[in-house]
Amino acid sequence: MLRVLSPSPSQSLSICFFALSARAAHSSGLRCLQRSTIMPTDHNVSPVAATSQVIADSDGVAHLGSIDVQTHGVTHDSNAWILTFPRGAYTGARTVHASHLLEFSAHCSRTASSLSKLDVSGEATPIDKHVYAALTNSSVLAALMRPVLSRALSSFFKANPSFAPLSNATSSQSTLNETKVTWVASLDGTLAVHCSPLSPPGPRDCDATRAIVAGEPRGNAQAKDSKWVADRKPLAQLMADGSINEVLLSHNGVVFEGLSSNFFTIVPNPTISSKSDVLIHQYQVQTAPLTDVLTGTILRLVIQVCEELGVPVQYQHPRLDQAAEWKAAFVTSTSRLVCPLSRIDVDEASSRDLDHYLPAGWSITLDPRNSLLLAISDGVRRKLTERAEKVLELDWAME
Repeated sequence: MLRVLSPSPSQSLSICFFALSARAAHSSGLRCLQRSTIMPTDHNVSPVAATSQVIADSDGVAHLGSIDVQTHGVTHDSNAWILTFPRGAYTGARTVHASHLLEFSAHCSRTASSLSKLDVSGEATPIDKHVYAALTNSSVLAALMRPVLSRALSSFFKANPSFAPLSNATSSQSTLNETKVTWVASLDGTLAVHCSPLSPPGPRDCDATRAIVAGEPRGNAQAKDSKWVADRKPLAQLMADGSINEVLLSHNGVVFEGLSSNFFTIVPNPTISSKSDVLIHQYQVQTAPLTDVLTGTILRLVIQVCEELGVPVQYQHPRLDQAAEWKAAFVTSTSRLVCPLSRIDVDEASSRDLDHYLPAGWSITLDPRNSLLLAISDGVRRKLTERAEKVLELDWAME
């Protein structure tokens, strides 16, 4: 049986609180995730990273070594940061009201599962079987990851007083800055956490959110392998100028998922023979089979919201040649939650691969304010608090 030893008290960090001047409330009529807080410019906030090593003693007991914190010279690019570590599993998460992490247990479960699915036969560094057993057990991994995560977050707030939560903040305070959390669990036993401001990529305006179809799906859809971060770099460059919000991955004319998101379309519900009194019941949601994509935490929330709304979810790859039937489309991710798409184009370099399915110059304009899309977005937002787990002790809490 695996046992986990926590860091010694000398390795614990006293969390400092900072009194900040009150921030003005920021409101927006847009229903997609924009920057929901008033925060310093991202590059005025210094990212922080915390790293530790999982070690197995002579009895096979897995325990956490000392936690090292880096507050200077940490890149803002979490993808580049991931690639500085040996191969492993990674995930991207977000805080809720600063001290809680959305779906912490689910992220740990996915990380452990991803590690167990990696082909490690060709790895140059021998993998300690006890460390591997600890990292691929979701509950053990959660116990190991929690102190590293807590240390990283508290150090991030200490290094950035203007970003830290108010000491007297309440759960209803809408102006709290939230943190993007990225972590890596490497096959050599390294656990590392990167903290930076939560800022959705691409256009902030809901009506100007654009995606482009380019590239093939990832090789192993069930594992969040850090190798994929390197493999997708050429596609990520398509979003470098900020005019494109997401790259959609396709094969044989159907869409699988986004580069860092899940993809959904809203189409007419064929089971409704007459116009429903409830507008949203005229539609159904379509997304790729869960076995063919990485099932993100927000994807699962969307499915739950659809169940509560009584809206069917069809697990079928959206076909590009049937896009005229799409009433709306959106992507989901940790940073953006539910992000409506207003336009989808095809990358010129990929157009030859789609010649059999689409005419030259194919493009589609979509409604970012579809009634069902807005209802799903609102439903996901309402679930944030109930699906978040406390990972950092503060003077205030959500309870």
